Amino acid sequence: GEGDEGRRVSKRKRNPVASYGEDSPPREELNEFEPQQVLVEYPMAEQTQGKTTNTVTVNGKDFGTLRDKEFLNDTVIDFYVKYIQHEVLTEEQSGRCHFFGTYFWRKLSEAATPQEAHQNVAKWTRRVNLFEKDFIFVPLCEQVHWTLAVVVNPKGIVHIDNADFKLAASPDARPFVILYMDSMGGFMKRALFKLTEYLRIEYESKKDEHGLEAPVGGFKSPGTIGRRACVGRNLTVPRQDNHFDCGIFMLAYIEKFCDKFVSVPNAEAKRGSESDVVLWTAKLDKGEQWWRPEAKFGVAYRAKIKQILRNLSKGYPPNKKVR
Repeated sequence: GEGDEGRRVSKRKRNPVASYGEDSPPREELNEFEPQQVLVEYPMAEQTQGKTTNTVTVNGKDFGTLRDKEFLNDTVIDFYVKYIQHEVLTEEQSGRCHFFGTYFWRKLSEAATPQEAHQNVAKWTRRVNLFEKDFIFVPLCEQVHWTLAVVVNPKGIVHIDNADFKLAASPDARPFVILYMDSMGGFMKRALFKLTEYLRIEYESKKDEHGLEAPVGGFKSPGTIGRRACVGRNLTVPRQDNHFDCGIFMLAYIEKFCDKFVSVPNAEAKRGSESDVVLWTAKLDKGEQWWRPEAKFGVAYRAKIKQILRNLSKGYPPNKKVR
């Protein structure tokens, strides 16, 4: 679940608590920061090396949504996605990916037509060539439930309207596919259709600027996309056992996916059809090959993000263990 509001925080000062178990956190944690107190503007200059980038401002109210049994808000999710991008991945690994923010899907999904949807979000990729990336990460929120879509090999969409689509990918690239991960076990086909339509229009609008291969015979008209043309795969992933941890699970999916698949060297990831089948299909379809079956996320994962934010708010390295 997701909520922007967070719960009301008591005004009475209490001492912060340094350690957390798997039970609900003690009430002393509730007032660790004042609601409007700014903890961090992230990424900071040292992460961006002077490059212009959008920052996320996390305050005490946002921090409060990391308490157990609270819904994470958009700000915390956007912060941790940027944290993965700048701290977990190397610069080269991060360059293979594009991470959309939480607002992207909201603007894309509210449009009445595919053209309007693309227009709603076009400004966010003005300086980005999505089709040189290996992966595009898209957080999705529908009816206060967070799920994740990962587009693999976006440039492969040039072949999506071919009759022999599955055989059309070039030997040095993986086929185009959208992977879907839902901690409640659902499969949101509507999102995959909309993302596919968006990428077709984005490809058509950028192909001359970036020298992209022209689709044979052109793309079909937006809005005519069929079930076959939406190449989606619903992955086996750990599931939440409550109604409030979907945002935590979605962040964990991104981090684990990056660890297992983005971090592999390019040469290994693109060595040929055998790698395509084994690495990008078999392992991803059988979630137990890259997840422990008993994997759970909740209080411990929340505590990790809280400690990172505490450290950043004090000017410490994010992974330093401090009280």
